[in-house]
Amino acid sequence: MLGAVVAAGPALAQEVTEPPQEAAQVQDAQMAGQTREPTVLVCKVFAVTGTRIEQEYCLTEDDWEDIRQQSRETLERLMGIGAEV
Repeated sequence: MLGAVVAAGPALAQEVTEPPQEAAQVQDAQMAGQTREPTVLVCKVFAVTGTRIEQEYCLTEDDWEDIRQQSRETLERLMGIGAEV
């Protein structure tokens, strides 16, 4: 019984490590149709409010733009709270 398990072990491991042909073909087709641009990170160093310790934050330009937009909306909302009668 132990001999059958030992003999089947390498065969099973070999089947698992080989990628399925269909998945490889689908991935090749997706890569051929789409060329991906490399992700460019923009790093900025600043101290978070409440601390003097500076840290480096690296995000994509789109992420930085989202943060700027959210900050702008929050500031406008806070400035408008006292103006309403």
